[in-house]
Amino acid sequence: MSSAFQTFTSAAGVGAACYLLATSTWDQVLLLFLAASLGWCLFVSIAAKRQANAPRIITKKVQKAASMAAAKNEPVVNNPVEPPRKVYKFPIHELAGATIPRTVQAFE
Repeated sequence: MSSAFQTFTSAAGVGAACYLLATSTWDQVLLLFLAASLGWCLFVSIAAKRQANAPRIITKKVQKAASMAAAKNEPVVNNPVEPPRKVYKFPIHELAGATIPRTVQAFE
């Protein structure tokens, strides 16, 4: 699907949902939220089952290490290592001396 078509269908769905919520009574709105939450729970459980049953993707580095280990008769451990994430520290020391300007003098 093209991006423009996806955007249009998403906007149409949101518009339809807004119209439905605006014209419904409170009882109907609560029932719609109940149905949506039950549908979401069902969707998440199906997605979790599919992810658990999905085949693992092995990178070329892991395949190369596995072939080298198999040549040496060593057991292969399939644990792909994630690269370390860069951690940015928040510059709180720059904000420690900051003050809020007083624009309104109350009770003068």
